[in-house]
Amino acid sequence: MLGVLCLCLGVVVGWSLRLVFAQEGFSPEEQRRAEAEAHRMTAEDFYDHGKVDEAIKQWRDALQLDPNFAKAHHDLGLALRDKNRLAEALVELREAVRLDPKNASAQADLGDALQERGDRDGALVAYRAAVALVPNSASVHSNLGYLLAQEGDLDGAIAEWRESARLDARYAPPYANLGEALESKGDIQGAIAAYEQFLTLAPGAPNADEVRSRLTALKATHSQ
Repeated sequence: MLGVLCLCLGVVVGWSLRLVFAQEGFSPEEQRRAEAEAHRMTAEDFYDHGKVDEAIKQWRDALQLDPNFAKAHHDLGLALRDKNRLAEALVELREAVRLDPKNASAQADLGDALQERGDRDGALVAYRAAVALVPNSASVHSNLGYLLAQEGDLDGAIAEWRESARLDARYAPPYANLGEALESKGDIQGAIAAYEQFLTLAPGAPNADEVRSRLTALKATHSQ
């Protein structure tokens, strides 16, 4: 029922817009963009209710009308990634970034998809672009730190995790990674502090038990 309602809404809005624009004398290009936006809104309704395949169709319909619709490319890329259609998702996310290179969210999502594909170099480029656009985002710095650690740049990773923590002391993810990195570099006190902060912020996190075990072992070692 919801799917029929959303589809009908898109059709009705499309025809209504055509009538309005025809009466107001708007150009065909303006009509196409407005209809594309109607399809995008319908796609979001489908997606929000778990109807991903229907949403994908609506985003594709939007892009048929307006191939330069960066938001639709971005959203379609995320939906395709949800469906494990990574190659198609990357096409859409790259196009979203090409059309709107100042969209930090699209850059970060492209970085995530490239990392999933195994393209760490490409992921790093995308995440560095995201950091440049939103230097005050704790999550973007945290994710960049993770990528740097995978590349073996532990000092760079630590710097990013510290910056993430500085920007938002209540954001838990960087603390577990920071603790592990500091532990590996022999900074036991720093690692303990980071682990403790992580457990304070996210005691029920999926990796909380692992962090507790590390913390217990470190405290036992440090007390000797």
